[in-house]
This record gives sequence, C-alpha cells and structure tokens, in this order.
Amino acid sequence: MAIDVALLDRALAFARDNPERHHQQEWRCETGECMAGHIALLSGAQWLLPDVNDAHVVDPEGTRWHVSDYASHVAGLSLIQADDLFDSHNTLEEIEEIVKDFKNGVGVDD
Repeated sequence: MAIDVALLDRALAFARDNPERHHQQEWRCETGECMAGHIALLSGAQWLLPDVNDAHVVDPEGTRWHVSDYASHVAGLSLIQADDLFDSHNTLEEIEEIVKDFKNGVGVDD
C-alpha cells in the first residue's frame, strides 16, 4: 500500500493551524491528540470512549482499533514508518521532515 501523503499533509496542516491541539507526547488528552490522533480523526474515526485515558477509536465501519494501528492503516504506513512518525519525542518540525522524506521516497521501503 502506498503512503497517503495527502492525508499526512492534512494532519500536518491541522497540527500547524491548531498548535493547542497537538500533543505528540500523548495519544489523547483533554485538549487534543498526537499525530496518530489527527490522522485517525481526519479519516473519519471517532474516539471509542469519552475517557481521555482510552486510546481506541472506532472507524466509519464500526471496527475498534488502537489509534496508532488505525492511523498507520489508513495512511499506508509500515510498522517501522509508524513508529518513526508517531514517536512521542518528535517535535512538529521533526514530523514535517519525516513526511517530507516519505514524499521523497526516503524510508518508504521499510
């Protein structure tokens, strides 16, 4: 499956335009979510429970996923690529560089 760079670009734009909602260190919190959360929500998933300690989403077909698994699935990321992109220590600038690398074919064979 090819990486959906358009989806990654939309998630990046959301994070840049809403910095108060971007919290890479947590799957989900009271005020936002990480890159995986942005991707999942922009793809039509919804949080399974209102409890911010739960990191599961339900996709548009009603299937339950961990947010990182769903986000990597819809974005076409391998496990290695997802681990790289969703690392909790990444800054937004580092995430932008990773996406840029994916667009340029770097790391797409992982």
